[in-house]
Amino acid sequence: MHLTHKYLWAELSQISKKLLEDILPYRYDQQFGTHITIDWDADFTQYTDIIGKKFKLTVDTLVFDQRCEAIPVTLLNTGLFSINKNPHITWSCDIETNPYYSNYLLFVSNSKLMFEPLEIEVEVICG
Repeated sequence: MHLTHKYLWAELSQISKKLLEDILPYRYDQQFGTHITIDWDADFTQYTDIIGKKFKLTVDTLVFDQRCEAIPVTLLNTGLFSINKNPHITWSCDIETNPYYSNYLLFVSNSKLMFEPLEIEVEVICG
């Protein structure tokens, strides 16, 4: 299998995205809620065992500040991993904020909204 793609992510199923949207209204104009970054600019032949596979994860927290909001995701014992130190789903950002900011947000914000644990499903995709 020859893969020349540059980006690998775990995409939320449409059902999972809808479940999250039902309990977490977007705070900001740029609305995402689509994926968890796994890797980018890498040799994806090392990921052939997970590409196309589906995984179930549990989320229960939304972290936010005045610019952005993100849902931290624990990947321990799931078979998934991320190059981000704090794996997450960028939920939304204000119009002036790049969604990459959510990587920083998880280190600096103490503002959190806890919700009932919700099981979501993701599928690993490369592109």
